[in-house]
Amino acid sequence: MPLVSALFMWILFVALSLYLDCGSPISLHRAEYTIAVGPPLYLLVLHLGIALQIGLMGRDFPDSTREWLARAGALTLSVAAIWAMVFAIAVFAPFWVAKLWLTSGVGISSAAGAWVVSTLMAVLAGKSAKTKGVDESAPSYSVILDYVARYGPFIAITGFLVLVACGVQLLLRQSLWRGSGSFLSRFTDGYWDLFP
Repeated sequence: MPLVSALFMWILFVALSLYLDCGSPISLHRAEYTIAVGPPLYLLVLHLGIALQIGLMGRDFPDSTREWLARAGALTLSVAAIWAMVFAIAVFAPFWVAKLWLTSGVGISSAAGAWVVSTLMAVLAGKSAKTKGVDESAPSYSVILDYVARYGPFIAITGFLVLVACGVQLLLRQSLWRGSGSFLSRFTDGYWDLFP
């Protein structure tokens, strides 16, 4: 049974390496993509192989070890998801924001406004006495405000990270500030060529 799991994982590792094109020189755009999604996908392949091994062993696999592997797997998959999200924000978000600004200036203004309003609402909801959570049966308790206070910070943090990533990319590309034509056009056209 371990050979079946090992063969399954080897096939998936080879397929993933071929998909990511790890054996040949790649463009900067492809390198950034590989760095962003490669490690999380390799961890996912490892977890699929472990899950197959656990399934093939069935009742012969001790419950305590199965629970430990499930907890370790959940933690490493959480790290992989955070890795992919942070790299996507740091590397791809400035490009996406610039493209959106070029195609729809109203869209980026709307998104920025919605982010500011949702961040302010989350902060105010978090300070509200209606979201304490101590006595949920009290007449002043508000379920909607509680949800805003609970999930609003995720929107605020994501928007802040996108803002920081855009600021860093703009500061690193000071050579584009001088020149003819639209700055954002030069920024998006040379984004992968001038990537620091």
